[in-house]
Formats: sequence, C-alpha cells, structure tokens
Amino acid sequence: MLQGFTLPWVVRKLRLSDPAEASDSDERERLDDELRTAAAAAVATGAHLPRRDGTPFDAELLQQTGLRYAEPPSEDWSAHARELLELQLAVIEVMRTRLIAVSTGGTFSTAALRHRMAELDADQLSLELRLRDDDGA
Repeated sequence: MLQGFTLPWVVRKLRLSDPAEASDSDERERLDDELRTAAAAAVATGAHLPRRDGTPFDAELLQQTGLRYAEPPSEDWSAHARELLELQLAVIEVMRTRLIAVSTGGTFSTAALRHRMAELDADQLSLELRLRDDDGA
C-alpha cells in the first residue's frame, strides 16, 4: 500500500514521462487544429454565428476575431495569454475578498451574494482548468 501512495511522487521526482502522455499531447494538438479550423471558417463567413437574439455580429468584430483563429498561437502569445489568465485569477480573488466583506452588512440579499459567489467560483474553475491544460497536466 505504501508503494502505491509513493509511486506518483517518485515518478514526478524522477521526471519519468509516460509515452501515453506524449500521445495525448499530440492528439490534443490535432484536436485543437481541427477546432481552430472550424472556428476560423465560421468566423470568416459569419453565416453560422448569429447572436443569441438572432442578429448578425459586426463584420469588423468577425474579422478581428477571425485573425485569432487563423493560425496556431505562438509561444509569445501563449505566454501572454497565460499571464492574462493568471491576472484574471488574481482579480477574482480580490472580488471574492470584497464579496465576503460586504456580505455581513445587510446591504445585499443572500440570493444576490450566493449568485455572485457561484459566478466567481465558475470563472475561477474555468481559468484554473485552462492553466492546468497549458501546463500539460
């Protein structure tokens, strides 16, 4: 039983890589390419991208967004995107701290406080998952 608990730690310390992990990484890259191609094509035409109310998006916005999907992200962009994600996490923490502080004053209803806390939790989880995926976890 002790070996079972310590094995993952030993693998991490020795930096042993799993061939399946490399294969997963390649597969994720292929999948990302496939999704990026579909997104770029949809944004380029704008035909299949109505707003929730059914109205079309602004052509300039579609053009700017399309550039993002046209090519795989560069290492510079990836580092910048990671920094932005980490900044968003830091801002969420500030907001959570303030939310806790204002929750005792009776100024806001419990329902409003719970709703906003749930939104912060969801945003944080999404950002942490994206960061974890970038780390190759």
